[in-house]
Amino acid sequence: KVLCFYTGTEEVEEERIIGKEDGFFISWKPQSGDVISYVVDWCEPHQDLFCNLQWKKLGPNTTFSLISSDTFRPGVRYNFRIYGISTKKTAYLLEYKTGYSQELAPLDSPQVAIANLTSRSFAMTWKDYSTESQPGFIQGYRVYLKARARQCHPGFEKVVLSGTIYLFLYSFELLLFRGITKATI
Repeated sequence: KVLCFYTGTEEVEEERIIGKEDGFFISWKPQSGDVISYVVDWCEPHQDLFCNLQWKKLGPNTTFSLISSDTFRPGVRYNFRIYGISTKKTAYLLEYKTGYSQELAPLDSPQVAIANLTSRSFAMTWKDYSTESQPGFIQGYRVYLKARARQCHPGFEKVVLSGTIYLFLYSFELLLFRGITKATI
């Protein structure tokens, strides 16, 4: 029997990890003192609200493990927690890691609103949306502007901001952290 001790006040930062075909390589800092083993747990999400909690117990001299499963799916975010088990059979949360076995392009782009339009500037805003539900990490955004005299490339949607500026909404990009690649929508 192991007691889990986590009050929610510990300073445990989330670290992003990148999965590979054979699973997730997870490593952590060695703990000194009374750690007699480590446990890595993760949840395999299902369609309903429940998840299939999985764990792997490792020895006290181990500081890494390959976590593999036939059920890891592309575009699904997995959260891993690493616990140290003390001699008193108490589990302490040491590290928290999150990643995708394979990142996919975003499902949708934010709904953009333009305000405070002048001949030289404008404000662009959009509502925050859940990054947990996205099939990859959102790294940032790009906005492209083009002078009116230029032609718009086929497939781009023009929105007139003023007499001299068009905003090409189709070229609004969501960049995803996917190794060295990026996805555009």
